[in-house]
Amino acid sequence: MIFTVHQRFALGHENSRALAADPDTIAIIPESKAPMALLFAPFWLAWQGLWGWLFVYLILAATIFAALLTPLWPVALVVGSFPSLYLWLEGHQLRRNRLESIGYEMTDVIEAPSESVAFARLVTPHMEMAAANAASNETAQS
Repeated sequence: MIFTVHQRFALGHENSRALAADPDTIAIIPESKAPMALLFAPFWLAWQGLWGWLFVYLILAATIFAALLTPLWPVALVVGSFPSLYLWLEGHQLRRNRLESIGYEMTDVIEAPSESVAFARLVTPHMEMAAANAASNETAQS
């Protein structure tokens, strides 16, 4: 599975790219469909913090529910599946757009079987470099 890595860097920090190992500033998003968005759309939107899209989804759901009470109810049944299908296909892209709007940058694309493995593959080179720098600093001080 392919994951995109989004990071927020410290402003004004001379070596801000070295802050990549901080898990609070990293978001890893899969390049796939969002099955939970299809099944539990309002809960998924709230969990991901996509509040504007949650509001739009609830307005559409209320409109479609009202249309179920009219003679056009067969059309409402078909049209009612469109918002969830859209979230299933484009849900992760909505997450990426939100991250970009709050200051994150896409920095890497990682192939891994799970999100935790993708995070480990991202952080391991930074930890090895930090350990090598610490070892060289110790030898320089002695």
